[in-house]
Amino acid sequence: MDAVKTGQLIKESRIDKKMTQQALADALNVSSTAISKWENGHSIPDITMLEPLSSVLDVSITDLVLGYRSNENMNDNITKETDISDVAIKSVIKEAAGQKKKFKLKTILIAVCSISVLFLAWLFLFGIGLPARQNNVILNTQIEENRENGQSWVIKFASAKGKNLTFSTSYAMYDTGGLAKCTIHIREVPISFNESKQPCSWGISTNSLDSSSDKDVKIVIDYWNEDVTYSLREELNKAK
Repeated sequence: MDAVKTGQLIKESRIDKKMTQQALADALNVSSTAISKWENGHSIPDITMLEPLSSVLDVSITDLVLGYRSNENMNDNITKETDISDVAIKSVIKEAAGQKKKFKLKTILIAVCSISVLFLAWLFLFGIGLPARQNNVILNTQIEENRENGQSWVIKFASAKGKNLTFSTSYAMYDTGGLAKCTIHIREVPISFNESKQPCSWGISTNSLDSSSDKDVKIVIDYWNEDVTYSLREELNKAK
């Protein structure tokens, strides 16, 4: 397909039809700039545009591909061959259009899947948050008296930089079932489930520590790249 010859044929056929570039563009639902580029040989029509062009300009598809009117001054046999060529080319165009739609659908599906994966990943990070750095958290440990539960060891922490904090805990137990260690995982989240930016607190009854034993309850604060461990026995000694 010669861009210059095809462009010249499009131009001549348009003029024969007494159509402006804009009128042809409107009929084909393309821009007048596209028509200008075709006629100047700067680009060629998409294969799916050949049939609409053929219909609007009253030119065979074969002629558009060849770049000249093949049926001028030719006998009926050649005209019939041109018609057969048109049918063959239409078949190719139909197949190409189908492949183009499949490609578009595949592209859309890939895009949707990619967006869905990114959205799910965002939701995951939104829900669990990212580990807080130690200098982003203000932490305070103290022994408190509670009328209902007696003495409790309470750990309070808040954001030092106005961020939202949430926490989760994991426990390790003695063989006897008593608490051996609790790890507190502090996370920074876009929206906290703890009334955003309010101090978080965690506590345990001091009764969990057997005063007649040398066993201890350890609390590990899990920060971004380091752990800080606190001892219930040490907290009780400080409180005396």
